[in-house]
Amino acid sequence: MTNEQALKILQEYSHWRKGGNTKMPSTVHIGMAIDHAITVLSNLETSHYRKIIVEQFDEERRLRDKYEGKQNGYKYAHRAAALRDLLKKIVVMLVFIPVFSFGQRNKNFWLKQGIAATTMLAAGWLQGANEVAVNDYRRFAARHPAANPKFSNPRISFKRKYENFPTDKSPAYFGSTTFLAWTSDRHHLYNTTRNFLVAGNIGITMSLYEKPNWKQIVLQAAASWAFFALGSGAAHYYYKPID
Repeated sequence: MTNEQALKILQEYSHWRKGGNTKMPSTVHIGMAIDHAITVLSNLETSHYRKIIVEQFDEERRLRDKYEGKQNGYKYAHRAAALRDLLKKIVVMLVFIPVFSFGQRNKNFWLKQGIAATTMLAAGWLQGANEVAVNDYRRFAARHPAANPKFSNPRISFKRKYENFPTDKSPAYFGSTTFLAWTSDRHHLYNTTRNFLVAGNIGITMSLYEKPNWKQIVLQAAASWAFFALGSGAAHYYYKPID
């Protein structure tokens, strides 16, 4: 049956149903015309939706290509910026090295300086790693694929401190929300370790000189900051951006 035949039968049937002075078409022909109309309309709808889907796919592909191009540009720009920042911090650190030769030094001066520098490098690294995990956990997870997000992702790991967050904010165990919070997730563990390292650095640097003056104290603090910044910058460079 053609479209014209089906249309004619349905028009005659509609005219008859409205009381027109026409003969009712055969019920067989009416059924065939209805089936034909259903098929035509279904094909039209399918074709329409297919066209919409193709247009949406093309648009999404165009946007994806544009986005990936920007992301690749961002990736390399971010790495370059991180490298420049790291080199700047190395230069600053080298500037402060002569500070270590000033004043009356105590025994094992250079050993203590090495330990002090190492503690600040480690503290800076932990600070940088935490900043990466907070701002873009994907970068952290890419370097530590075996890490459990429930313990390592700061956006959800804080819930481990509580019994049943958010309905029940009571401590999950003794001290989990106070002095033992560092055991609940990686974020608090890194922060607590960083604080201990910084405190240790202060204790070490206070024992470097017999009678330090204020200039030595200020310069030594600046040198400690330089090592801390170097560690943080190294962590940011290590956790490269994700496409």
